[in-house]
Amino acid sequence: MDRLTFHPESAPLTFHTRQVQALRYLPKYSVLISAGAEGKIKFISWPDRKNRGEIIIEGTRVTSVGISPDGSVMAVGNADNSFTLWDLRILGIPALFTAPLALSRPDQLAAINSLLQAQILSQPLTNALIYIQSILQFRFRFDIQVSDISAIRIGDYDIVID
Repeated sequence: MDRLTFHPESAPLTFHTRQVQALRYLPKYSVLISAGAEGKIKFISWPDRKNRGEIIIEGTRVTSVGISPDGSVMAVGNADNSFTLWDLRILGIPALFTAPLALSRPDQLAAINSLLQAQILSQPLTNALIYIQSILQFRFRFDIQVSDISAIRIGDYDIVID
């Protein structure tokens, strides 16, 4: 398991104006997630401590943050007894622009689909993602994704190839 290393001589991480409610580390993306009671969730590259982005949740107090075991979903608990789910697979999108597409995974295609549905990107970035989406859809067109192969019994999942 990856561990965070803190050095006493390092400057403190002061990103929040109110109490820090949660710290989570995503080794898959080398990102530290810090959530404050003021409603700000910061994404910090680790160990270089560069800001990768933030989410501001208006009008509510963040009480907790949970990450799914595979690191693809973040659940944020609020003081009004509600929670919000966030898709963290989009943290892998920048790697698509620097790594060969032959190394891409189907979950990256799913992240692109989610990001494009949000319609919050500039037109040039949207065009680039649509192009990558087309390539990945072609690449994965015959792939069959089975999440838990140990739970499948004979006859539950049949593939007929003519």
